[in-house]
Amino acid sequence: MCKNSVLLRDIITKYHPVWKKYPDIHSFMINSPRSFNVEHLIEVCLAHVGGYNFVDEAGYDFDDPVWSDSKTLSVNVKSYRAELGNLANKIGALRITIYNPHSDKVDFMYMTFDEWNEYKRSCYGKNQEDKTRLVMSWNKKDHYNQFEKFRLKSFKELARCQRTQPL
Repeated sequence: MCKNSVLLRDIITKYHPVWKKYPDIHSFMINSPRSFNVEHLIEVCLAHVGGYNFVDEAGYDFDDPVWSDSKTLSVNVKSYRAELGNLANKIGALRITIYNPHSDKVDFMYMTFDEWNEYKRSCYGKNQEDKTRLVMSWNKKDHYNQFEKFRLKSFKELARCQRTQPL
């Protein structure tokens, strides 16, 4: 399956405040993943489950106490890496949803501003001077190198986390 199909199947059909009311359209959603803005639907689900609002402001997505931002990414099939970019203007915690094609499942991570800021790397190349990113590596033992300590057990835990202090 593709990233969008799995996110639709495992998260959006379960947690979205509107879509979960219509189980008869779930198969259409999963079979037509390109018809939906899945990243935005994940943001709506996080806000709904977490009890805060999606505000889509510069530097953050949610009006929660940690000014968090949602990031949705995939583990690369060939390199086993997952890269999270465009972090330069972020001001708070990151709620990270990772599709892993090797396991056909979704993983979740939560990082405070101080935590992800410690691991960020500069981007190089044309028009990349002020951009930063995180680079994670996944291995077949189902481990995300130094980022493993930020992994959570469920989408609900990701949505409800309000931790402000580093682990």
